[in-house]
Amino acid sequence: MKENIRPIYIRTHDYAAIHGFEEMAKALEVVEIDANDINRIMEWDECLDVSEMLINLHADITHEEEDALIAAVLLHEYAESFAGNIEEIIEGELGFSDTVCEILEIITADSIQTEEEQQAYYERVQSNKLALLAALGIRANLIQNLHQYSTWNAHRYIDETKACYYPMCIYGKEHYHELLAPISVLMEKMKSIIELAEIMIRRYEARETELMEDILALREENATIRGIIGKFKAGK
Repeated sequence: MKENIRPIYIRTHDYAAIHGFEEMAKALEVVEIDANDINRIMEWDECLDVSEMLINLHADITHEEEDALIAAVLLHEYAESFAGNIEEIIEGELGFSDTVCEILEIITADSIQTEEEQQAYYERVQSNKLALLAALGIRANLIQNLHQYSTWNAHRYIDETKACYYPMCIYGKEHYHELLAPISVLMEKMKSIIELAEIMIRRYEARETELMEDILALREENATIRGIIGKFKAGK
């Protein structure tokens, strides 16, 4: 396992051992085996970050629910690679519970192309409290790492979060009162980071516009100078 994910892996592994979380322990075994692939390091890093985030929220859910929730979050990037066969692989071959499988089937977006499909996906997520908590944790982690994306993608994720994930938070607060505290924390986390990100993006884009205008002016000036030099040479 690469050193950059070892510390959080150890913390997560210890948490699973202390609480006797069998599903979570199995998911960590998958992480440990697959994390030697350099192309998968970032994915596992993100999965572990989300898992630790949800662990630290201390949601008011049962022992079995927390075990399944964290296991599903640990596996959610892994499950993306075989989205059409999640039940066959996760439950059939790897032996995870049907609860883990159900969460993964709900939060794994498979070839969404239309607004109707997107809306159906969000409605499906919020219909299951564990899937909702997982999806909000994953989105909060993405927003936390907006600095890694281009401004175009940052705008897209910010707009999507405001339009879709904020309403999901509100739905969760209304329908899953036992999750009021963790959902509130995740929503406030996203809102605070987005507010700061929008300020920074506006400043960056304003400066970028100024620089582009300066570059254009310099190109015009250079073109004029080249034209004068060309006429001078032709006159000689």
